[in-house]
Amino acid sequence: MSAQVDERDLTWWFERAASLSWTWARTYAETAPHWYVVLGRTPGLDQDDFVRAARVIETFGRAGQFYGRTYVYLYDDSSGMKWWTMDETPESTTLINMAETRLTYPPRSDGARG
Repeated sequence: MSAQVDERDLTWWFERAASLSWTWARTYAETAPHWYVVLGRTPGLDQDDFVRAARVIETFGRAGQFYGRTYVYLYDDSSGMKWWTMDETPESTTLINMAETRLTYPPRSDGARG
């Protein structure tokens, strides 16, 4: 797959994301409520899909904070959702997070990492 992504890939991701079965992140329910999909445990997504989605997020997203760390977030105003990865490169992406766009996460004051 080419490293280049365009509007067709963005449309693909919004449609695919809406059709997936997302897992609720119970561990972070109180402090950082979100859902996620994981390679190998999410039907309908293979490694190529994770790489493609990560490239879409990287290309069309914008920088934002998550407990003092900067990640790239892709926002969809029509669904009210945002997505991000925490991997070093699109090729190493095995997990994608999703949260409501209205949610923001302030820096931690206890020095813990997000």
